[in-house]
Amino acid sequence: MVLIDEHDERRLISRALINISIQIEKLNRVYRNLKNKREQLFSMCVDAELRGNREESIMYAEEIVQVRRLAELIQKSLILLEALRVRLETIEIVGSIPPILVPLKDIIQDVRENFPTNLTYINLEVNKMLEDLSVLIPSESIPVPSSSIEASNEAKRILESASRLASEKIKEDFPEVPPSIEMEVYRYIKEKKSSFSLEQCSKDLNIPQEKLMDILKLLEKEGKVKIVSERGSEGSAI
Repeated sequence: MVLIDEHDERRLISRALINISIQIEKLNRVYRNLKNKREQLFSMCVDAELRGNREESIMYAEEIVQVRRLAELIQKSLILLEALRVRLETIEIVGSIPPILVPLKDIIQDVRENFPTNLTYINLEVNKMLEDLSVLIPSESIPVPSSSIEASNEAKRILESASRLASEKIKEDFPEVPPSIEMEVYRYIKEKKSSFSLEQCSKDLNIPQEKLMDILKLLEKEGKVKIVSERGSEGSAI
């Protein structure tokens, strides 16, 4: 650990906090663009299915998978950068004490290992920032109190919990491409449009109405259809 005076430390942390905010905004922008890209690809996938072009449909579906994977990496990176920002803000308040600095080492390592390498223009800036912050990490030769180790383990548990929350957000923002039965229902709806009948769809596709309603609710959640109850009927219109 390179010793730096308090003034230089505060300046380093202040600069890092500004940089983190900039990188978080950049990642959020990429995430939003990926979300829009996923919606475009899904529409193209459905159109290809409607035209009976299975190969083209599969191509779009595979691209959606790649977009989803990148979005998942970005979401995890956002959580790690936020954890780093919170830790630096704490150091800014209480100073460089071991129970605060030890978890910082784990967070910096997690950011390094999990940051998307294909976002080169962001990755270079983040790596430079992490290199600058490494002077704050305690040397291996400096004894670490047991309370610091406990704090580090607690930080890992918090990050694991945050990672699970990120996975849930990905599932919500980037739903997987519907399997064939759901795609079949969606194709049927696109063809029938205003003349759609729940009962007739159930008969035509040989799908129980209860199962069909589950599929329709899933498609509605994805924003692909809108379910409207028909007046005086137990069915639904799309």
